[in-house]
Amino acid sequence: MRNELGITVKDVLQLDVFKEIKVVSGLGGLSNVVTNVNVMKVPDILNWIRPGDFLLTTGYSIKDDKDAQVALIPMLAEKKAAAIGIKPRRYLSRIPPEMIELADRYNIPLLEIPFDLSFSDIMSPVMKMIVNKQMAILVKSDEAHKKLMNIVLSGGSIVDIMDATSEIVGCPICVRDLVYGRYFFSKDWIPSGLPSEPTEDVFWRKGYNVFPIASGDSVYGNICLCSKDRELTPLDVRVAEIASMMIALELVKEQAISEVELKYESEFMSDLLSGDGEKVSLALEKAGVFGLSLHNRYVVMVFLLKDRHLNSDAEFMLRVRNRLISIGKDVANRFKKRALFSVMGEFFVMLVDIGRGEKERNVDLKRAFSPMLEFLINNLERSFVGKSAIVAVGEPVDGLKYAWKSYQDAYISACIGSKLDKDKIIFRDDIGVYGLLCRVASFDELRSFRDRVLGKLLTYGTAQRRKEIINTLNAFFECNRNVTTVSKKMFLHYNTVVYRLRKAEIILGVDLNDAEDVLKLELAIRIHKVLG
Repeated sequence: MRNELGITVKDVLQLDVFKEIKVVSGLGGLSNVVTNVNVMKVPDILNWIRPGDFLLTTGYSIKDDKDAQVALIPMLAEKKAAAIGIKPRRYLSRIPPEMIELADRYNIPLLEIPFDLSFSDIMSPVMKMIVNKQMAILVKSDEAHKKLMNIVLSGGSIVDIMDATSEIVGCPICVRDLVYGRYFFSKDWIPSGLPSEPTEDVFWRKGYNVFPIASGDSVYGNICLCSKDRELTPLDVRVAEIASMMIALELVKEQAISEVELKYESEFMSDLLSGDGEKVSLALEKAGVFGLSLHNRYVVMVFLLKDRHLNSDAEFMLRVRNRLISIGKDVANRFKKRALFSVMGEFFVMLVDIGRGEKERNVDLKRAFSPMLEFLINNLERSFVGKSAIVAVGEPVDGLKYAWKSYQDAYISACIGSKLDKDKIIFRDDIGVYGLLCRVASFDELRSFRDRVLGKLLTYGTAQRRKEIINTLNAFFECNRNVTTVSKKMFLHYNTVVYRLRKAEIILGVDLNDAEDVLKLELAIRIHKVLG
């Protein structure tokens, strides 16, 4: 990528003053970019050499130092100098053969300057050519800046900025939004046969030039220019930088608006789903602001990223929240559903308006929402590789004032489903008796019952011994109290299973042949499985 505001050595050689100047070696470096002309008058000139310098010298400072002559070209290459012009005869009888050889090796064009040609005659036209090119680039970049700024001021979108940028630089453009996990494409991206869903490696592939979209210390994404057939010019680079700045402003503005909207939505949802009569009434008064009808049917859905709680890492929580909101809104629009979003504790909550007609009243939840939820979960898991997402769906309710009941359904299902390794989409019927237990008693009451029944076992021996006995009891109930089936399922000897079950009877003071003891113990084991 060429981002230097300069001219190539080949361009320099087209000037009239260079007609009498001979290129002795270093032809492989004719594409080196010249940004300045410097004169070597002292031996330690290298301390002041800058990338892109065209160095002129009579050889005076190195005329008697063979080592310095040999070291000059490699050091110029290290400093990324563009070329060197030597005027022999006065201090150097001729250009040393070692320098000629090294110039070829390091691709530093070595020019022989006629004895009667002054350095000022060379410097003036070269610097004029450089300044003219820089001025032309500045003028064009200023025009591009005005064009893109006008788009922003007139309310244009990110895609409008990209389309205008694409026209200026002459190549397709893609923007990756790291805040909401979205991709934007210029109108010529897809027709060019480029991927509609770029993967991470696309942004570092040969022919793709990537620039950060940043504001201050915050990076909001990347802008990617696909210029496979040519190298970017300095103007292209400058325009890309301007575009990234404009897009950063749009993303910051969008995020600020989204934060305000989410704040009010979250406050509304918190009151609406609280189950507190006074708070619910206050929320219902604001329902019209959010475009919600008081009399429609509603369903609440609760999302959770397994293995990682949202409130355990502020930065991760923000990324998850923004990504969920973005995906959720996209999914709601795609499936033509009116929805509100909020983060409540470690859960992401989505309130969906089903409608109020006869069709909506008899809706089959699984059939109606499974495609939408599968699409949402797939997008979420693709955004957070290695994380498994689940969504729990509450029972539909008639009227917005009862939405809190659907939320409670979904919340309980999510809590239980995350413990039981259920399917990624969980409906109330999927958690069976566990849901019933959680609806007839609070978690504190369930924990108290569990501790009364299993208390002695929960403090018995080592953690490993406790785990072995509890797992055996759990398998015992799952296998309908068939010891042979338990031994096969757990890959244990029959006598080992019998020993563990007898040990449990002794510790807990129960009889596994007594129906009342068995019922209490099975309930306690199931509750323990949910509570952990």
